[in-house]
Amino acid sequence: MEQIMEFVQANLQWFILGIVVLIALIPFGVGLKKGFRKMSWAGWIWGGTAVAFYFLHKLLWNVEPVQNMFASLPLDDGVKSFLFALIVAVACVLIVMIVVGIFAAIIRPHKKKEPTEYQKEVAAAKEHAKCIDLDEDEIMARKRRKGKPCFINRLFGGIFNLVNFAVILAGIVAVAAIVLNVTPLKDGALKSVFEHEIFLLVWDYIAVYTWDFLIIGFILAMGYSGYKAGMACGLYHLIKPLGFIAVIAVSFWLPFTNWTVNGPLTFLMSFTKAIASIIPEMVPQNIAMIIGAIGVGAVLAIVLCVVWGLLLLAIKALINKSLKRSFWRFIDGIVGALIKVIIAVLILAILLAILYLVQYFGVDLSPVVSSESPILGGALKTFETYLKPILD
Repeated sequence: MEQIMEFVQANLQWFILGIVVLIALIPFGVGLKKGFRKMSWAGWIWGGTAVAFYFLHKLLWNVEPVQNMFASLPLDDGVKSFLFALIVAVACVLIVMIVVGIFAAIIRPHKKKEPTEYQKEVAAAKEHAKCIDLDEDEIMARKRRKGKPCFINRLFGGIFNLVNFAVILAGIVAVAAIVLNVTPLKDGALKSVFEHEIFLLVWDYIAVYTWDFLIIGFILAMGYSGYKAGMACGLYHLIKPLGFIAVIAVSFWLPFTNWTVNGPLTFLMSFTKAIASIIPEMVPQNIAMIIGAIGVGAVLAIVLCVVWGLLLLAIKALINKSLKRSFWRFIDGIVGALIKVIIAVLILAILLAILYLVQYFGVDLSPVVSSESPILGGALKTFETYLKPILD
């Protein structure tokens, strides 16, 4: 038994490689079945954005005009470096989304308009003309093949999806490597893996860039959700509940204002008195007036909610009509993506501030967070510069 365990431990990297290859057959098979045009681009987009960030960050930081621009800022050097890395990351996300949006508009399948009855009759006649000299089996075979991807399409789909899987798996493995690096497994069961020459070759990149690439992935996911929803639809879904809340609040507030006594809303006081007059006399007059005002507010809320609902229907119809044009839909998506990217940056700022507080109050993050990390390490240095004096 001990010999078997020693053999497994000595060849653990090959066992892991074999498992990965077996698992990789699944996404390759899915790609073969669906074809290239129906594949998700998540891994390619994330990987492409991460690669673009790595090279642009390295390249632009050494450009003299960029150095001069950041040198003029009245900030600490570490803060300047973090600000530059964040700007490059956001720029890479937006550029990649624009490129992918244009590419998707050309490559990805689109929903076709519903044909008219005349177009259906013409298409049926053409199909019938093609099938006059064919037997029933050939006709059925052609119907089964219609709309299905060809062999080349399937092959590219398999390769495309395999790369998707490889990128996502690489991210998971990188995070696992950082976590396991601080456990006894590094010098125990996984020693052969951590000492392998390939792992040693990529470890420096894993330690420095893994968390940054995950942060970029979060910004990218938020931006993509904004692109899919669009600015107009996003604002519509934002103002819809807020509008109903505001309408109800205003409806119950107006009957209690001075405008119902000597202002433009005196008719509301008449309704309030009318409701108060039907309340039994045993109830004090001031309480009856309050109940009457609440009743008027309830009626007003129902009326204004109906008006707001009709206005929302008109706004929705206007949005749907304007977004039928692909150009405006693309612009709307990019603006929506920009809004979501800003929200993502604000969320990250809060989360990274909490992470710094964890470090400030005694948790050592250095084993899992590299100080050379442009985004995460730079953020912690920024909080060290500006937040630490406040906490002290």
